[in-house]
Amino acid sequence: WYQRRVHGAAEAEYLTLEREMRAAQGRPQMLSTLVDTYHSEEEAERQRRAVATPRVTPEDKAGNHQSLNRALDQRLYFICKRAGQAHWEMPWEERGMDETLADTAERAVRGRASNYIGFCMSGQTPMGHNEVEYPADAQARLGKHGAQVFFMRAYYLSGNSRSGAAEDVEDFKWVPKADLKDHLNPKMWASLEELLLD
Repeated sequence: WYQRRVHGAAEAEYLTLEREMRAAQGRPQMLSTLVDTYHSEEEAERQRRAVATPRVTPEDKAGNHQSLNRALDQRLYFICKRAGQAHWEMPWEERGMDETLADTAERAVRGRASNYIGFCMSGQTPMGHNEVEYPADAQARLGKHGAQVFFMRAYYLSGNSRSGAAEDVEDFKWVPKADLKDHLNPKMWASLEELLLD
């Protein structure tokens, strides 16, 4: 065992010395020219790719809020405008019998954004909760004092909604958190403001 170890160490030392001698001898001129050309071309390509792409896209300039190819440095949220409603909304639905909150949230997104959009739920539990008290006329009409609203988080994967894809949706937008305040019902915004990521 000791001899093998000494022999292995000697062989490694020999290989190291051989590499050092070859490096000290220098390269032939033709090889040096090829290597230098390759390195200069590689550096030029690296410099060309180092130019940052602009964060402002043609969709930003055109004001196309239905495109996801905009506001590249910000997180965007999907909102929609339903027919006859004063405010924009995030997708929501009333929970059905024997349905989990995650199932309801998925049905809400599919109902408002259509099947053209891919997304995934980040879990089975809500990220927030709010209790809404109905006005007196709504309480009498619906026979309910109010509602519990659960907020579920979903992440965008692919695709996009399309105008006219959902029958009761007039329009949709992708907006950053800062713009949500101007679109959502003030009471809803108060519930969501601290839950949403910038």
